Amino acid sequence: MTRTHLLRRSAPAALALLLALAAPAAAHTRLESSSPAAGSTVPAGVREIRIRFTQRVEARFTSLGVLHDGAALLLTDSVRPVPGSGGREFVLAVPDGLPAGAYDVTWRTAGADGHVITGRFAFRVAPSSADTVAPAVAHDQTRVAPPGVSAAPRETSLLPVAVRWAGYLALLGMIGAVGFTLAVADRLRRAGTHAAAADRAAYGAWLLALAAAALSVGALAGRLWVQSAALNGARALEGERLEALLTGTTWGSAWVLQAVATLAFVVGLFVARAPHGRGVGWMGAAVGAFLLAWVPALSGHAAAAERLTALSIVADTVHVLGAGVWLGTLAVLLAAGLPAALAGPDGGQPALAAMVNAFSPVALAGAGALGATGVVNSLFHLSEPAELLGTAYGRALLLKLALLGVVAAIGLFNWRFVRPRLDAPAAAARLRRTAATELAFGALVVLVTAVLVALPTP
Repeated sequence: MTRTHLLRRSAPAALALLLALAAPAAAHTRLESSSPAAGSTVPAGVREIRIRFTQRVEARFTSLGVLHDGAALLLTDSVRPVPGSGGREFVLAVPDGLPAGAYDVTWRTAGADGHVITGRFAFRVAPSSADTVAPAVAHDQTRVAPPGVSAAPRETSLLPVAVRWAGYLALLGMIGAVGFTLAVADRLRRAGTHAAAADRAAYGAWLLALAAAALSVGALAGRLWVQSAALNGARALEGERLEALLTGTTWGSAWVLQAVATLAFVVGLFVARAPHGRGVGWMGAAVGAFLLAWVPALSGHAAAAERLTALSIVADTVHVLGAGVWLGTLAVLLAAGLPAALAGPDGGQPALAAMVNAFSPVALAGAGALGATGVVNSLFHLSEPAELLGTAYGRALLLKLALLGVVAAIGLFNWRFVRPRLDAPAAAARLRRTAATELAFGALVVLVTAVLVALPTP
């Protein structure tokens, strides 16, 4: 069975599996109602506080904090789900009733994309005397933290951003190693030209793929710790809570998929080093990389799109694949292909030119897919141009686009001016400088993306 036949048979099954995982994520989770209602004044004797969400949420990750006239009155790690509500409604019992005064209620749960969602609402209990009660305010779901707690989302602090950045770089490296091996090195080998250089470059790509997989494993562990700490605090490592996170949320399904796909990728790499196993092994690694490309969508904003969720997930996955095919393959070309070509007995100029010419259409396809799906993804999360400058998400997106424009400009320069002159004596040094600059700005794009995915969409 040829590689093409293997890919045709495995891709539809993988697509069906991933869309099935995405099916529950039909909308952003929001607070639908509360009792007492936001901004209301209720008579004395309130013995419970109820909240209802637009979607089912995990009870063990839902909590309420109640402040009475600015002082903490009740603070709970979990609340009791209301039977028959489908996991959407929760109640906090107050056996002694709430005394008169102003109340500020903060709630916390996990959304379909795994992000920690917080909000607040206020009400007041009518006094039994002429005491003045502060006015209440309406619902607020913009992740406003309660008094004494930082309003910045924990997901944008240094450690979570570093973990996501490492995971994205590993993912691009894994996709790039597969892309370089199958689309560049194998093309030269099949053409019968520069086979020795192609073999050396393929082995270098194999080593880089293994290093990227090791980084992915580290990022996998880091993601689990960061997510559990965000949801569970000091109880992040409790087995029951970890189990609920991995088995009861879309984020957990995506994490399991990442673990399985990383294992498949590594197994494929080792099969590729076995006698007569090269073709099957790299195809297995390609399937693993393809599955890994779905993980950011299933555990990010795409999974929480309010409409056309499956399309949002597919677009985000193609976006990741495009970035890997463009920047990941370029990284492997620079780190493995360039040294392999220059190690040839003829000085390496012809082999280098052949590799770059084989890479160019791959890079153009990846960049095109990245740009087109970037526009589609923006339409899912932005409703008007003013949100680009008026929200943190929009400003981060503008910064990403600016950096990506720099990367594209350098890539265009390489394609139009460096590639046609690869037969010149100083061509290799020029290519190394410009490609390294392109990758440096690409790494900055990935860093901004690691921040962007944690910001609430407008």
